[in-house]
Amino acid sequence: MLESTPPFSPRHAVQLIMVSDQAAPNLLPALDPAMKPKQIVMLVTDRMRARADCLSQAFTEAGIKVSMAHLGAGASTDYENIQKTVYDVLETNEPTEVALNLTGGTKLMAIAARSAMQDSGARSFYVDIESGDLIWLDDPIAHQKLKSTVRLSSYLKAYGFDVHSKAEVPGVPVAQQQLFTTLVNDIGALGHALTQLNWLGQKAERDDTLSIPISEAGASNQNLDALIAHFERAEMIERRGDTLYYKTKGARDFCKGGWLERLVYQQVEALTGPLAIRDKAMGLEIKRDSVRNELDVAFLHANRFFVIECKTALMDHQTRPNKANDTVFKLDNIANRVGGLGYRTMLVSYRSFSKPEESLVRALNVRLVQGRDIKNLESHLRDWVSVQR
Repeated sequence: MLESTPPFSPRHAVQLIMVSDQAAPNLLPALDPAMKPKQIVMLVTDRMRARADCLSQAFTEAGIKVSMAHLGAGASTDYENIQKTVYDVLETNEPTEVALNLTGGTKLMAIAARSAMQDSGARSFYVDIESGDLIWLDDPIAHQKLKSTVRLSSYLKAYGFDVHSKAEVPGVPVAQQQLFTTLVNDIGALGHALTQLNWLGQKAERDDTLSIPISEAGASNQNLDALIAHFERAEMIERRGDTLYYKTKGARDFCKGGWLERLVYQQVEALTGPLAIRDKAMGLEIKRDSVRNELDVAFLHANRFFVIECKTALMDHQTRPNKANDTVFKLDNIANRVGGLGYRTMLVSYRSFSKPEESLVRALNVRLVQGRDIKNLESHLRDWVSVQR
């Protein structure tokens, strides 16, 4: 029978970890208030030195002292060397003050380190990312829930990403809320007109201007006129004859698709309390090495990383047959690099996907909310966040 364990004792001043590609299992116990040690000692192979440096920065910013025990080339398969390294750590600290996190490293590293800990009477634990449990490998085995206290910046830092910038999120005025409702309710009628408005915004951005002739998007039509009027009422643009004037660069971004990001973020914000969402951001620009990526909406829940991509562009199956597939692959790749184990992805698309594209989305475990189903976004978010997999 499983029993609960008492909180992580203050006697365990040191956590001994084994660095691997996945940062979260080592980061989360160290930043849990009930578990936070005074010092982290990392067992690091040559291949994992860059990963260790990223983790070290996250720990240091959290006020935890960090030291590294380098195992050297080929040492991850040297059972006796691994044991010796652990014994060395235990010799410089009271064994009762040290706890080993077994989640990282190779299987052989875990076996060797666990053996040395048992031989010295020191405790070991394992982190189950799927359940959010920390499992003490005592007799009897005991579980405790990890607390959700990690911020996005710390989580990303552990994977080697710095937050370069994120969008300011002002309140949503009534006129903008009315615009959202119109756009979602009239998807069928406004689809082509929205394509034209998107194109105008993209062209204005390329030309670095806040005004553009409407005729550049092709012949005007009743739906485009109506759509422009809706965005005017939301105080994002002004029409004078054949010319559109954007209020600001932010308004231009809003008109060329940013409105959907704002709508999705607004829904996430409304569910922050009910779903216990820990931290969230919109338009999150992150950087690793010299490569930048932008995440439309991202948040943490129960120590998992969630990312949402928002698309209003036409997924034209004839002129650009791979556009939808490229979008899905890019989303999965970015989230995998940034989010580690347990990440979840959602794609909110104003346009509908073809059946083969939907199959690809399902194969990559991306939750798809498309077309008229955006009306049910709240329900999708609740299910997506809460479901166990």
